[in-house]
Order: sequence, then C-alpha cells, then structure tokens
Amino acid sequence: MVTSGLLHQAVFLVFLLMRVAKDVQCMPISGEPMAVSGTNVSIADEGGVHYPRATAASVVSCSTISSCTTCVANAACGFDKSAFSCSARAATGQVTAATGCGLIQQMQSTFPAAKSNAAGIIPAAIQNLLNGMRQHVFSGDIPTPQKPKPKPFGGRHTVSSWRKAPGQSQAQALAANSATHIVQFSDPSRAGQPKTVWDDGPGLYEEQDINNMCSVVFQKMTPQLSIKVSNSPPTVAGRFVVKDPFNNNVCVQAVLRKSGPSGVTCFPTDPKPSTKQLGTAC
Repeated sequence: MVTSGLLHQAVFLVFLLMRVAKDVQCMPISGEPMAVSGTNVSIADEGGVHYPRATAASVVSCSTISSCTTCVANAACGFDKSAFSCSARAATGQVTAATGCGLIQQMQSTFPAAKSNAAGIIPAAIQNLLNGMRQHVFSGDIPTPQKPKPKPFGGRHTVSSWRKAPGQSQAQALAANSATHIVQFSDPSRAGQPKTVWDDGPGLYEEQDINNMCSVVFQKMTPQLSIKVSNSPPTVAGRFVVKDPFNNNVCVQAVLRKSGPSGVTCFPTDPKPSTKQLGTAC
C-alpha cells in the first residue's frame, strides 16, 4: 500500500516535470531570451517574479543618414533644405518625399562639401545675393535711395505676395501648371504681359526652395553663359534649368544689376516643365 508520503512526493515530481517542460518550450534554441520587435514583454511565474523576454526595437538615428532618398524613406526623418542633413521629421523646412531630392542633389553637385560645410550649403557670396533679393521677390519693392518711388507691381514672385499688390487679391491666373506649381498672372504695369510666380501655398514652395533654385542659377551665371539685357542700370541675367521641389526641370532666370545686391531678382520664366537638360541654359 502506497503511503501518503510517497504519494505527495510523486505529485510534486509530476508538477516539477511540468514546470521544466513549460520553460523549455519558452526558451529559444540559442538559450537567449526571446525578443519581440518594438515592445517590452515580461512573463510572470506562479510566484509573481517577472522575467524579461524582449527589449524595445532599436530606432535608427536620422542623423546617421547622409542620403536624401534614404532619409525620406524613413517616416521618422526629413532632409533639411538648408543644413543638408537628415534629422527628425518636422512640419516645414525639410524634404519629406523622394520627389524633393532632385533639387537637393543638384544643390549638392553645384556646391560640393567644403571645410566643415556639407555638400549643398550655400556659400556666403551667394547667400548675400539671396539676402539682397528677399524683399523684392517675396514681398515687393519698398522705397530705397535707388528707388524712392518703387513700382507697386515690382518683384512679388510668389502667389501670396502678388495677391497683395493693388487690385490683385482676387486676380485670376492666366496659366497654372499642376506639376510645377508655377503660375502666371496678367501684369497691369506691363500692359497685361504675364507675371510668372511660384505658388507658395501650403505644402508647395517654401522660401528655402526658391532660394535653393536661385542659388544654382547665381552660381552658373559665368561670363561665358550669361546674357545681357537692356535694363538700366546695366544688368546681367542668366537663365538655367534647375530642379523644382516636385522633381521637374524648370527654367529660372536671375538678374544682377550693377547697383549691388539690392538690385538682384530671380523668378521662373514659364509654368511648364523645361524640355532642356538639367543645368543647361534655357
């Protein structure tokens, strides 16, 4: 007859074997704790002790990515349009889709890395020209010693600034291209000739996009490739094919007057994409 002591020992042995079998099933062949990507998991035994079974998935740091296309492929990252580096995604100031990388790549080839600057960084001399055109292009002319009575329709090469010109708040576009987002209006100061502007509505051209496009043209305006125009004071202008932020080739013209940086302007010449090769005169 089996004593109660032996019976208790047998029951305990069966329970112990069941525990060992359960633990073996939960352990991978390597003997390392199992990991579940993207989460922290702990499993409690009957005594309430928790054993870690997984760790959080590592997140790739945006700052370690150098390529624009690789950067924007990561939903957490965006490629900075002025610093030319990958960083945590933000609402503005970044390329966040591969279509915007064409302009970034053209900038990087136009302005190679120099000293501590990443490829694409605008040199100080070009930035000085951009600073000089800022008021004219993005807001319109204001009185200056050179122009004490500026034309009310001068400059204003964005949709938002053009609509602030006299009588233009509800102006209908003569042409608008849905691919390039470049628009033409009738210019009252030039007998209705077209005024070509960038559409700076939400999600379209940011100021830095326009600066980047114009900086490429400024850099390419060498004596061999420039064309003279008949404005007074004497002026030199250049037209070149650049990438827009939507991966189209477009023709952009820049004008440098001899009056210095304050006589600088830059604008698109045609709403339609250019059929000419990137970087060539147009």
